Amino acid sequence: MGESVLKALNLTKNKKYYNLIEDLSIEIRQGEIISVIGIRGSGKSTLARILGGYHCYGSYSGSIKIDEMELKLRSPKDSDMNGINVLYEDDYLFENLKIYENIYLGSEIRRDGFINWESEINGSKAVLERLHADIDFESRIFSLSFGERQLVKLAKTFVKDGKFIILDEPSVGLTQRECDSLFQIISELKNRGVGICYLTHEPKEALKISDRINIIKNGKFVHSSENDGSLTEDFILSSMTGRTSDREKSKDKTYKEYNITDREREIINYLLRGYSNKEISDKLFISINTVKTHIMNIYQKFGIDNRVELSNFINNI
Repeated sequence: MGESVLKALNLTKNKKYYNLIEDLSIEIRQGEIISVIGIRGSGKSTLARILGGYHCYGSYSGSIKIDEMELKLRSPKDSDMNGINVLYEDDYLFENLKIYENIYLGSEIRRDGFINWESEINGSKAVLERLHADIDFESRIFSLSFGERQLVKLAKTFVKDGKFIILDEPSVGLTQRECDSLFQIISELKNRGVGICYLTHEPKEALKISDRINIIKNGKFVHSSENDGSLTEDFILSSMTGRTSDREKSKDKTYKEYNITDREREIINYLLRGYSNKEISDKLFISINTVKTHIMNIYQKFGIDNRVELSNFINNI
């Protein structure tokens, strides 16, 4: 049995007079991490709610498939049963229940028809330790800080052991140490063959952990690509917001002054990241000779002789 693929095809979800998301298509493969990055209100949470069965089948157009089997998810339980586990940004915890009760609520471990409390306590302790969560699993939710509650929500998602995990703004409220632990767990899950969809508004996080990046704006994907080193925080931010940073504006102005073409801009980005001519050729599906010709043109336009001078020239813009 090969690796499964979760596909969302042409998803559109309306609210009164506008679309929350429009014609979104995305693939999540087992053993990879993809990011969907956008500002709040861009449609990330709507996508998570559809994949998680919160927005039930029939309330949106488009389809969801695992491999070639179409899923008609009518509840979060349907989603869980098909191996899709979702951490919602506004996930609810029961204030008066203990941490381990919340973690396994709806996913109880049973033996002979009864809840196996010992197994749930041990499982809760193990996942909280992996998250470096310094909280007592016996504590009740009302006594926890915002960040501690977020760790409990993460633990609740991770114990379900699904094939696909959708995480909506999972790092909100976490310390840097807790974020590092989160990224480590995500990496471990990837290595175990779990497909991760990481929804965030933080470019640094997407660039750090993703194999592929999708940028969403006003309910539509405006960019999708491999995270191969060619994307920058400035590019992601400008794509998310429609606003260009001062540095990107200066760079764009300089490129126009020197008549740098779009293809030459692509090659400059790869050169600055240390790609060889052969690697650039493979990335852009052009011959090595064509790459060399573009590089000679770039050097002539800027009046430089090599990559070091190119790096210094661009960094001084």
